[in-house]
Amino acid sequence: LVDLAVQQDIVQKAGAWYSYQGNKIGQGKNNVIRYFEENTQIAEEIERNIREQLLTTGTNGAVQIEDEEEPDLLLES
Repeated sequence: LVDLAVQQDIVQKAGAWYSYQGNKIGQGKNNVIRYFEENTQIAEEIERNIREQLLTTGTNGAVQIEDEEEPDLLLES
């Protein structure tokens, strides 16, 4: 969750410090994980934001392409 939140720019990372909506939430990834365990509503909100962004753009920021039938390939001899 932490890595995806940083990758999607939902959680900001400056050095070892992580912040969410302008509030520092922990120094070091393990402390942020602990923060999310203790603040489940915030963790769920961040997870929801990540899902929305990834479903809109596809994974890793790539545009999602709908599944279509593969066109027939013409082979030349």
